[in-house]
Amino acid sequence: MDGYIIIYSDKPNITKINHMLFGRISHTKNGKYYYPGLLETRKYIMINKGCYFTERIDNNLNGKIKLIKANLDINKDIMGTARDHWNSIIKRKNLLIRNI
Repeated sequence: MDGYIIIYSDKPNITKINHMLFGRISHTKNGKYYYPGLLETRKYIMINKGCYFTERIDNNLNGKIKLIKANLDINKDIMGTARDHWNSIIKRKNLLIRNI
């Protein structure tokens, strides 16, 4: 499958990069809210910590990540989206999210 390998080049800001790529759930006094990331609807798979493979990505987050064009032998069925990931966490922890 053709796509891109994402490698974090700004290691001190891993949490910030994760939020930009995968989104986050924010807790406020008014409730919990979901903020989507770049991989909200794009399929990806984690290869290693800080290293992911995705079919398509249009932004290198101002140099915070490296994008390497690659062709990997990966079955598309095992890939998931960031929204799939957050939905499984929400269901598992029985969270009430206002905007999801």
